Amino acid sequence: MIVKRTNLLLELSPTELEVFALILENGGVATLEDLSEKAPHIPVGSIKRSLAKLKNLRLIESIPIVRATTIDRLRIILPSNIVNNCPDLLKSIVEKTRKLKEEKIDPRTRIYVVRVTPNELRVMIEELLALVERGLIKNRAEKEQAGKVIVSAISKFSLCKQ
Repeated sequence: MIVKRTNLLLELSPTELEVFALILENGGVATLEDLSEKAPHIPVGSIKRSLAKLKNLRLIESIPIVRATTIDRLRIILPSNIVNNCPDLLKSIVEKTRKLKEEKIDPRTRIYVVRVTPNELRVMIEELLALVERGLIKNRAEKEQAGKVIVSAISKFSLCKQ
């Protein structure tokens, strides 16, 4: 398909070509976050304009923008008892994802609010499932809370994939 459209590549600017190359490098699937991480020298606005032009030329099917509370980050709420009882949870997510930060801790409801990308969200779901499987989350209330976090994370993750 791309071979037939090589004449369209001549219409692209260097930035648009680079964005297109990054999408191809990533196996044809990329989020805005992926593209901005791989090409930090290109402003996000330029990436968005490039994606719009690539879509208009029908070189890509859809613009990979995450539909969420913000354009490239999701708010995830972690109950504090899960975080406190499994201190390795946040640490391992931070090590794997490098960007996860505690945004705020609400002392009244005792929850951690963190902003995560879809990739970090996938890691978080895997971590929570692993903790339940390994028996580190023991009592029923903690399992229920972990389950709620997993369910809400999966629903937000599926939102990203649409």
